[in-house]
Amino acid sequence: MSDKKDPSLKKQQGSRGRYWFDNIMSRGTLSLIGFLAVITSAFIIVFALVLWAARIFPEMNFFELFWLSIFRTLNSGLMGDGRMGIIYFILALISALVSILITSLLIGLLTSGIDQKIRTLQKGRSKVIEKGHTIILGWSEMIFAIISNLAEAGKGRKKNTIVIMGDREKVGMDDEIRERLDLPRNVKIVCRQGDPVSVNDLKL
Repeated sequence: MSDKKDPSLKKQQGSRGRYWFDNIMSRGTLSLIGFLAVITSAFIIVFALVLWAARIFPEMNFFELFWLSIFRTLNSGLMGDGRMGIIYFILALISALVSILITSLLIGLLTSGIDQKIRTLQKGRSKVIEKGHTIILGWSEMIFAIISNLAEAGKGRKKNTIVIMGDREKVGMDDEIRERLDLPRNVKIVCRQGDPVSVNDLKL
């Protein structure tokens, strides 16, 4: 009998691995940071095990080496010196490269997550939490006259909040209202994108 694995089986296993990785990548920033934390923890444990097996620091136990591995991995500047031997120098170099990679990935993930959150808020899909506000459903040329009348009627109020749900993006509605209307300071306009006949959108 041959010990060689079926190529189709290898291909299927590779496809499953890529499918699993793609699912993790598609779950968002928090999932990616968690995945990065798992990979980092695994590297720290392996690094500590190698130090312990190589007996580079014979006076330190595994838990002390584990803490040393954490600082080595999270701080790329801790390279040490050549007096510790070639094995330790190679390990420290690998640790420094992994540290730079982890830091770069973390910064990229955080930047991407913040940018995604800002884009979501700009689309106007976050929930409105207001009290005593007026709701206008739909967007048309009449909206500016309606806002002006509501602003005039609420002159005596300390806070006059008007919530608008239209079929346009929030940023576009905000810009057009600012360009065409000069509203009093007590008027607060909150725009959200959605379909006025959709129950899910109305829950916003």
